[in-house]
Amino acid sequence: MSSIGKTLGRWIDDLARRTAASPMFVEKVRSYFLAKGLSMEQEAGNYAPALEVAFLRQEAVRTGIHPALQMRLFTRQPSAPQDAFGLPAPLGAWGSRTTWLPGVGRIVMVPGPEESQ
Repeated sequence: MSSIGKTLGRWIDDLARRTAASPMFVEKVRSYFLAKGLSMEQEAGNYAPALEVAFLRQEAVRTGIHPALQMRLFTRQPSAPQDAFGLPAPLGAWGSRTTWLPGVGRIVMVPGPEESQ
């Protein structure tokens, strides 16, 4: 989308339509510019890239998945340990107390008593 000749108001409307942004989000964006003393009739110019990023990020949050995460989910190694959500399981804090169970994923093993009960 080219911002040349478009006003801030029109640019915001176009991005809202393209990303299916909620009216509440659009109103927040408009009020932000108005609070800074910028008219919706002024040319979008240098604000256009930042507006596009804001609308695309809001869309990613609203739809629940970011393209980078989506790429990560669909390109992972099938043999890699995964957590309950299908993401690569972190090894971090649990260290050697974790174990991998096929069909379940990585779980934390809690040591039991040394003597029989």
